[in-house]
Amino acid sequence: MKKTSIIITLSLFIILIPFLGFPRSWEVIFFLVLGLAIIFLTLSLKNKVSSKTDSPLQEESEDVFTESVPVEEIDNTTQEELTEDETGDKDH
Repeated sequence: MKKTSIIITLSLFIILIPFLGFPRSWEVIFFLVLGLAIIFLTLSLKNKVSSKTDSPLQEESEDVFTESVPVEEIDNTTQEELTEDETGDKDH
């Protein structure tokens, strides 16, 4: 049985325990045990997932940021103005 299925099953037991007629002291013990089991299984799943993402065999991806110029500015600017802006020389 997969860990996720076990977690769902334990959660259903937690929902059903108040309706099963157990004495209050037993319910407290059941809640404690089931809650700790769910916490343990969740943490083990988290560690398993994080160890997969930290694998050295995976290819690292680099984020690339490219600033774009709005199309309207390109349409309203001549090529001369663009080259002047790039070099910093403005005769106007």
